Order: sequence, then C-alpha cells, then structure tokens
Amino acid sequence: MTVSTPGTTPDQSFSVRRITLPTDFSEPSQRALEWALVVARQFGASLHLFHVLPEPVAPAAASPVMPTGPIPTAMVSTKQLLEAVEPRMSELVASCRKLAVPTESQIVHQVGEPLYRPVVNAAIENHSDLIVVGTHGRSGLKRFLLGSVAEGVMRHSPIPVLAVPWAPSA
Repeated sequence: MTVSTPGTTPDQSFSVRRITLPTDFSEPSQRALEWALVVARQFGASLHLFHVLPEPVAPAAASPVMPTGPIPTAMVSTKQLLEAVEPRMSELVASCRKLAVPTESQIVHQVGEPLYRPVVNAAIENHSDLIVVGTHGRSGLKRFLLGSVAEGVMRHSPIPVLAVPWAPSA
C-alpha cells in the first residue's frame, strides 16, 4: 500500500515497509507498540523493536530488578539491566509475531550521548520508513531534568515520526 504525502505528486509516494519502535517497556511505549502494530499490519511492514540501555547511574546493588514497568537504571549494573531486558524484549517479539508481523529486536548500550541518538541511528541503519514513539507527556521541570527521547527523535530524525500520546486512565 502506498500513500501520497502532502505537497507531493502521486509519483513521489510514501510507503511503509519497515517500522522502528523504541521501547522502555512503559505504558506509553506499550501504547506506541499497539499503534505500530496497526500500521505494520495495514502496510504489510516489518517491525524493529529497539531498547537503549543507558549507562548505570550507581554501582550494582543487591536488590533485584522489578519485573514490570520501565527498567530502573539507578543502582543496577549494565549486566543486570541486560538480563532484565532480554526476556522482556523476547516476549514482545513473540507477541508481535503471533499477530503475523515480522519482528526483530535490538538492544544497545548507550554512554555519553542523548538517548534519542541511537534510536535515530538504528532507524537509518535499518532503512526504516517510519519511527513510532510513545510520549510520556512530561512538561516543565520534569521534562527539563529528564529530557524527552520522543522530542529528540522528532527533532533530529530524517525519517517520519509518529508520536503516540499517552494519557493515563483517570
């Protein structure tokens, strides 16, 4: 399926064959995954799930990593983060494949750069036609202190980005 983009002629059409979805396993990422699956199924596209392991903030602790929600980074070693992420990523891949969406995953360790950069680079390297990213809806001081991966992706990607807003249940 091919869709013409605004301001182009039909011979300069846009098609989606490959979608990159960065995930931190949060509820906003899950919502973005739902949208990515809809788009992938409508266009017959494949899905590339991507997770960035940030540099740990503190040395490894004795406490176990939580099994649900975003992967915590404080007090956890890179090895512990990877051990927590790999099964979750495998589970996501399997659930996407059950819906007949060809899916692969990639986990990278990020040191010293903004978290959006490896997302954009992976999408370019994988020849993605679309990046689907969830937004947490942070604003003000939280956004300033925590940054916004979604905003960085939208500002710096040469590839079209679908930003999926997340509104928590009331």
